Amino acid sequence: MTKEQWVLTALRWHELAGEMARLGIRRQHPEAGAKEVERPLHSRLELACAASLNQGALRPKHT
Repeated sequence: MTKEQWVLTALRWHELAGEMARLGIRRQHPEAGAKEVERPLHSRLELACAASLNQGALRPKHT
């Protein structure tokens, strides 16, 4: 797989993950409009990002 194919595949997986999350939010809140679906999606993404940072991915190592 070329680097370009790899990047395109990763972007497609990212899009699919976002759609799956939106579907889950819509299932939990069927009355929610588009903006009301995006708010919890962004909150989930922020939590996931913070969790990955707390795992030490970008933290300096203590000696």
